[in-house]
Amino acid sequence: PVTKYRVTVKSVDVKKDQATITVNGKRYVVDVKQNFPSTDTGPFRLVRVGELPSGKATATVSFGSDAPVELVVNQPEIFSL
Repeated sequence: PVTKYRVTVKSVDVKKDQATITVNGKRYVVDVKQNFPSTDTGPFRLVRVGELPSGKATATVSFGSDAPVELVVNQPEIFSL
């Protein structure tokens, strides 16, 4: 069976190196280099937070052993396991 995760970055605080991210509707406040939903196991890790030249906030997230993906605030991404 395939497990799907709908991940949406809700907000980013670059000064605090922190992002608010929802995974399948559940909200997490995550620090850079922290794993979530479980701080011990992941399956996600917040790699960095930043901003696009357009001014939109972003959070780069790694999923398991996959390459990190840059997510833009309020643009959901689906990950499958």
